[in-house]
Amino acid sequence: YDEVKILTALAAERQESGRLPGSPSALLDAIRRRVDLKRENPTAVDVAKKVHNLMDRFKKVIASGGPSAEVRDRELYDLSSEVWPELLPPVVHISSPSSPSDGTCH
Repeated sequence: YDEVKILTALAAERQESGRLPGSPSALLDAIRRRVDLKRENPTAVDVAKKVHNLMDRFKKVIASGGPSAEVRDRELYDLSSEVWPELLPPVVHISSPSSPSDGTCH
């Protein structure tokens, strides 16, 4: 439950400021400004660990080829993509030739 809220808050923070908070306490403050967590009185260290675990899970999903078809997995993946876009593999664009190849070298 809190995972989606945390990622939603961090995605909004990334979108607004272009970066994520640097310290555990700044991370907790940024999340608290945007959402109410189900867990009562989380500490900055608790939230920092949770964010670290979410990032590790995101890396594993990327390495495995992407999220499962489960709605929750897809939601977490999409939010994580907004929070940590730098972890995504680069997109390779394949351009098509402007003229059909006739087999000759130019």
